Amino acid sequence: MLRSHWIIKSIHLLIGTLLLGIGLRTWLVMGLIAPVTVSGSSMVPTLRGESVIAQCPRCEMVFSVGAEYTARTNVAACPRCVESRVPLTTLPLQSGDRLWIDRTAFHWRTPQRWEVVVSRCPHDAEQLCVKRVVGLPGESIHLAHGEVWVDGAILRKTLSEQIELRQAVHVAEGVRPRWKSQNKNAWHWREGRWQCEADEEQWLRYTHLQGKSVTDDSSYNPGVTRRLNRVGDFMLSTKLCFVGEGTLALEINDGRVQYRVTLQPAERTVQFEVEGQILNSGRLSAAVCNQLLAGELVELVFSNFDRQLLLALNGNRELSCPLAEDLLPAGTAKPAAIGVRGGKVSLEGLTLYRDVFYEGHAMEGSSDPLQLRSGQYFLLGDNASISIDSRQWGPVPARLLLGRPLGGR
Repeated sequence: MLRSHWIIKSIHLLIGTLLLGIGLRTWLVMGLIAPVTVSGSSMVPTLRGESVIAQCPRCEMVFSVGAEYTARTNVAACPRCVESRVPLTTLPLQSGDRLWIDRTAFHWRTPQRWEVVVSRCPHDAEQLCVKRVVGLPGESIHLAHGEVWVDGAILRKTLSEQIELRQAVHVAEGVRPRWKSQNKNAWHWREGRWQCEADEEQWLRYTHLQGKSVTDDSSYNPGVTRRLNRVGDFMLSTKLCFVGEGTLALEINDGRVQYRVTLQPAERTVQFEVEGQILNSGRLSAAVCNQLLAGELVELVFSNFDRQLLLALNGNRELSCPLAEDLLPAGTAKPAAIGVRGGKVSLEGLTLYRDVFYEGHAMEGSSDPLQLRSGQYFLLGDNASISIDSRQWGPVPARLLLGRPLGGR
């Protein structure tokens, strides 16, 4: 009797183990499939394929270059200095980002805008590609002047979406600085940060490399011959410490109009201005003001992405304002400035970013809006200047979307 009971329990355990194994195998094969490695550069800087690590012989900056471009050219341009002949030969290959694909992601919901997805390539079903969802079923999509237009209006990203897609133009540093004090005795680079103490208004201004307009060029894509686009959507990001009862001002210039945000922590006020005219104003949150007045570090983001001014402090939007949609990007070498009056300020990690610049789709040589039908999506790569995506494929049907990527290097 005891032996029979032991045999029955053993059979149950064996069956349970087999069922568990089948379930795990089903999850791995049908859910999370085997790891895949990114092979191309269309999603840089979000995801990277094979690359090489180059070092500028002039300023010693280290930067990445897509491996596929080393076959086109033996040199690259340093993104920090004017050196245009950084050697690429004999550099070891770095493997691409490794990912898992969650194939259950879209079983219970539909893909969301700006979400990164894995799909089968429309022109080759055996090949997988990673892109970002931009257009949703039923929408009319148009790309013009670097912006995405949906149903006739510019698509404006949220703060988190801006941060996810922003691309670095310059990180402030002590080597060959592009930020310069208007008054040599006002702003100083000390201990890895910009610092200023001033009773009168003093400005720190950015000038782009060689005094040329900021473009959508990327050091990751050397050897690519194309027309560079002048950009006008910028973001300033820094951790600031402000002491005093004065004012802090930040400016962004899109090449046509100069926008300013002015903060007065002691008064708890903030306002947007353009050419002396107030566009919008408001009250700073009490928590942020208390931190500023206590001399604590506060994370600041100021941007004009997607024809919208936005100010965020510590990850929370403090003020925003839509802008006219009919102004075309004109290009500028002086896109940003920071001013202080009646206080002491230090800026850590000061970085200038730009938005992704999307050129028009090339479907059948038409620049007309593309109408998506039910179950169709418009996918784009973050490295927009070289990405092959819905601008060439056209709409991607939902049946080709496999899931979303998990992990990465």
